[in-house]
Amino acid sequence: MASKHNFTVAVLGLGAMGSGIAENMLKNGYKLVVWNRTQSKTKALVDAGSISVATPREAAQQCDVIISCLFDDKSVFDIVQGENGLLAGIRKDSVHISTTTISPMAATQLTNLHQEKGVHYISGPVLGRPDVAAAGKLRTFLSGSQTIIDSITTIIECYCGGGLIYVGEDSAHACVMKLSANLCVASIIDMYGQIYALNEGWKVSTDITKQLFSMLLTHPGILAYSEKVRNREYTNPGGVALRGD
Repeated sequence: MASKHNFTVAVLGLGAMGSGIAENMLKNGYKLVVWNRTQSKTKALVDAGSISVATPREAAQQCDVIISCLFDDKSVFDIVQGENGLLAGIRKDSVHISTTTISPMAATQLTNLHQEKGVHYISGPVLGRPDVAAAGKLRTFLSGSQTIIDSITTIIECYCGGGLIYVGEDSAHACVMKLSANLCVASIIDMYGQIYALNEGWKVSTDITKQLFSMLLTHPGILAYSEKVRNREYTNPGGVALRGD
């Protein structure tokens, strides 16, 4: 399939999230190379016009931008290193965007490995479910070279129509923000469970409890508390103090 763009893009990892990212690259007219550990998962994308390769190294040899969508730190290092890893075949000045949620320490190590090869590493962990990925509406935190990110923004926007948040030059920082987002979500889910349990124990309708969440979680006062914590304003002469002593 002829590409209307100057970049050839690879997507490595075609799970529920990666397949949605890859589909959106094709929809937007990019020449696409795909790789997955289980080769059969590439069939639908090949039928749609992409090229399947046997190793990350082969993908890197053909592409300007490589997007990896994997499971954890180890899975990213596995496709980066070794004789069949992407760094063994990557072209000078190519860009690797990691959309995987990994540790900040891993991001720093990956940055160093890429710099040794004269190529660029961008941290770009995404927020959203598989259906959001398929719709091209994910959100992402981005860190790394601002200049490089600016040069590939149109590629990232193909799968992150929900918004791009630039965090800074340090590749670890996007990972910190994604872990913070995950902590926020996990804490809210835990809060939901505890409050529903408390209210049901006292026979309060779950419909009424749901109204409580709708009222409080969108209230400006909640964000006001975040500003107080941010500014270390733990005393409040006119109301409840936030200090623990």
